[in-house]
Amino acid sequence: MILREYTSQINNSKYPRSTARKIANDLNKNDPLNNYLVSLELGSKRYIIEKFEIRGINR
Repeated sequence: MILREYTSQINNSKYPRSTARKIANDLNKNDPLNNYLVSLELGSKRYIIEKFEIRGINR
């Protein structure tokens, strides 16, 4: 699942790759049950953050 709310913030910054990595690290700290990865959208060459839900964990 792509998190669209961060896409414009990342690609409007001066260093989009490091900004995307920083946001993903913050999200991973705040939400340990899911995994957030930075990836490059091939068509537009924009950095995006994708959320991978980890299933099968009993809370």
